[in-house]
Order: sequence, then C-alpha cells, then structure tokens
Amino acid sequence: VGGSASMEAPVHTDLETRFLTRSSGGNGDSGSGFPWNKEGGIINTLRGFLLARPSRITPEEKQLLGNVERLDYDDTINEPHMKEHCTRPRNATRNEAIARWAITSIIGFLTGVTAFFIVFVARKVGEWKFETVADSLAKDSRFVTFLKYTSINVSLALCASLLVVFVEPSAAGSGIPEVKAYLNGSRWR
Repeated sequence: VGGSASMEAPVHTDLETRFLTRSSGGNGDSGSGFPWNKEGGIINTLRGFLLARPSRITPEEKQLLGNVERLDYDDTINEPHMKEHCTRPRNATRNEAIARWAITSIIGFLTGVTAFFIVFVARKVGEWKFETVADSLAKDSRFVTFLKYTSINVSLALCASLLVVFVEPSAAGSGIPEVKAYLNGSRWR
C-alpha cells in the first residue's frame, strides 16, 4: 500500500471513531476501556507507520509469496469488520473467548492422551522385546539370541520407515521448522 511519507495519524471516519473509542462495556459510548482511545495510541501509531511505508515488492517476490498462505492473527480493522463488531451483542465476545478456551483445553487434553498412548505402547513393545531376548538367552545360544534381537529391531525399524514413506511422508522431519513458520503466520502449500 503506497502512501505519503508523513507520520501523522490518519483522520478516522465516524464509524472508525466509534469503533476505536468503544468502552469495554460494549455499549458504543466513549470510555477508557482500551489503550487505543488516547491521542497517539497504539492503533494511530501503527496505522500511521503502515500507511507511511511504500510497497516495494518485486514481481519475483510476488510470485514467491503466491505459494504462501498467510495467516492473520491480528484483529482486522476495516469498515465491514467495524460495522459487524459494533452491531454484535454484548455476550458474543465473551462466548467466543469461552469457546476458544474450551477448544484449546480439549486439544491439550487429547494431546496428553495421545502422548500417554505413545509412551505406553513404546514401553510395552520394549518390554516384549527384552522378555523375548531374555527367554532366548535362557534356551538358545548367544548367536541365535543375537539374531532374534537384531531381527526384532530391524522389523520394528522397517515398520516405522514403511509408515513414514508410504503412509505419512511429512513425518520424515521433526516438524519444528514447519510449526515455527505456521505460528509466525506462514503456511506453505
């Protein structure tokens, strides 16, 4: 977005002024519930900075950015959003916050159950492997026990690698770079 180089705060429309000066009670009156209703507050500073920056994206960068889905975690401040926000019932924001916390709690609980299940299965497979090797040591020679131990490990590694190669190839890496990029607002297609 191109703009002038001045850093003056933009002049707001009547709708923007009502939105930016809403009190925390949500009744549309002017109040001090938000930090941006003071002169030179957060929104005016950010909007002035963003409007003053000229766009310098090259065609090559535009083509590269076409492969990225950008996620917007910030509140959108535009006229349709402000109209919708001003007409919302009082409980809508509270209900959204409760729903977000409930979903976050459910996701956390399911992640914990999944981690418990993974640790439980890995422990049981390990116990089975070492019980099998201990029984073999009591009955068979060391060479046969070594072959059993090696064949169990190779078969477990083969199962894991086949799952990664044929079922879910994206599990090949750690996933940390992808998660960091996603949390920073980028999702590669």
